[in-house]
Amino acid sequence: MKDINKLLEERKGNLQETLNAIQSLQSQLQQAQEQALILKGAIAQLEELNKEDVEEESTDKE
Repeated sequence: MKDINKLLEERKGNLQETLNAIQSLQSQLQQAQEQALILKGAIAQLEELNKEDVEEESTDKE
């Protein structure tokens, strides 16, 4: 009986470690998604600035 209880405790510990790892990965994923949104916004701003620069250059050439 002690062996079974010992195995159950080990399994419980392993499951807790797995749960902790999953929660950590979820947190990292959320941070990565937030950073991706920030980068997406920055890219959109850069594209808009680039578009304005190209329009200015074409106006300057005329």
